[in-house]
Amino acid sequence: MANIYEISPWTSGESYQKNDVVYHELEGKKYYWYAIMVISNSIVAPSLTNTEWGGVKYSEQTGIIKPHFFWKPSYNLSIGNSPKVRSLRFGDGYEQRTVNGINSVLLRADATFDLRDSQEARAVAHFFASRRGAESFMLKLPPPYDLTKLYVVRSWSSSLVFYNNYSIKCQFEEVTK
Repeated sequence: MANIYEISPWTSGESYQKNDVVYHELEGKKYYWYAIMVISNSIVAPSLTNTEWGGVKYSEQTGIIKPHFFWKPSYNLSIGNSPKVRSLRFGDGYEQRTVNGINSVLLRADATFDLRDSQEARAVAHFFASRRGAESFMLKLPPPYDLTKLYVVRSWSSSLVFYNNYSIKCQFEEVTK
């Protein structure tokens, strides 16, 4: 398995396999691309319109192009909610509660990517590493949440379970920009 830090530039005429990671420089900015599927006998350049490549999508939430996380987690996805509420307690047992802020209910999803081969584990780990725990990206959680929102992953772990069998654990935290 190649490491997550040595990423090659996209080359016209070269064939790519599913979960290959390459970068494409456009207007002085590097975009990372992840092959989703391979179309036989056609070389597809990374672009915003190619469904064969993952990488970026337009975010209606922010009005700009954002990285897009498209890998599907294992079925043991756990989603938590912790609404932010201000509470004021009075001596007679009375309590007054108000919502704290505009975006007071942001989701947290604990995800595991089990039984992934080295190529997919490298692509997922590279995606997280290139965001550095700070850059937000787009992700669509499964139903009943089923909306594309912005998230960050501040930490993740990867473990080698068996030859060519990896497990990655992370927590997606919803953010507003």
